Amino acid sequence: MKVKICGLSRPTDIAAVNQYRPDYAGFIINFPKSHRSCTPEQVQALRAQLSPDIPAVGVTVNQPLDTVASLLEQGIIDIAQLHGQEDDAYIQALQARTGKPVWKAFRIRSTDDLDAARASSADMILLDNGYGTGETFDWTLVRDIGRPFILVTTHVPISEVAYSVTEDKIIQKAKLLYESLCKDFCISAPRIAVLALNPHAGDGGVLGSEEEEVIKPAVKALSEAGIPCYGPYAADGFFGAASYRHFDGVLAMYHDQGLTPFKALSMNDGVNFTAGLPLVRTSPDHGTAYDIAGKGVAHADSFRQAIYAAIDIYRNRLAYEEAHANPLPKIYQDRKER
Repeated sequence: MKVKICGLSRPTDIAAVNQYRPDYAGFIINFPKSHRSCTPEQVQALRAQLSPDIPAVGVTVNQPLDTVASLLEQGIIDIAQLHGQEDDAYIQALQARTGKPVWKAFRIRSTDDLDAARASSADMILLDNGYGTGETFDWTLVRDIGRPFILVTTHVPISEVAYSVTEDKIIQKAKLLYESLCKDFCISAPRIAVLALNPHAGDGGVLGSEEEEVIKPAVKALSEAGIPCYGPYAADGFFGAASYRHFDGVLAMYHDQGLTPFKALSMNDGVNFTAGLPLVRTSPDHGTAYDIAGKGVAHADSFRQAIYAAIDIYRNRLAYEEAHANPLPKIYQDRKER
């Protein structure tokens, strides 16, 4: 197994890499969408501080071939890692010109995608489900790939959150939440609150631009699609003022933003539910609690509520399917259509 630490952008990052000795050190180059992006000059300066026996990998997206070749030829990077729509001709030309390793990332959604990855001329391929989204692909697809590959992690650390929050993902998750609230909880017109990513919802761009550039456009698109979404709301004030009581569902941007207040409010009777599955899956909202196993102090309420919730959701789905089995033609106008 090989380890690459990517997204290095500060001298402190280089110091950590030199201390922990991964197999590769990665730099994101000329990609403004990432807050960890560096210019070639910045990478060159950081590379000078990197231990010489740790290869430097340059991550680029749809850069001109001359630009990437120059990075390799000048010794700014040792390996090119391509994350855009670079075709096989591009890869072969880069290899022929520089004689350096070229890696290529492939978005894997089907066996056709895997066939393209398998046929690539790249020296190494990276298998991903969304270029940094933190979601994995179907692991069974790689059983017979027949060549070296790198798996992108399925868990996103806090340092990756901003890069992983995209407009498409917010829309996808909000639609999933809306459908689940309708079908699984029998709420006819659920209202969804969307939380901000940055403190104070970005404070007009002072504390981050994701609210203006990513979250607000997603909320607008959802509203135009007929899904009542509101926000983005600063998480601290939203929960501190109990504003969650005015909504049927809350869409958080990352794990601890949503789970911390939820567990603070409902640690002993909360239920973890996975929406969007063909079967009903619930569990207690706490962990396995091995530290108190056998001591007779654990609360059974959350487990009991998980069972009750599973029964209720199953019955709600049956009722929803029955009610929508033979819908009458629509002969009225919704208020939003007027």
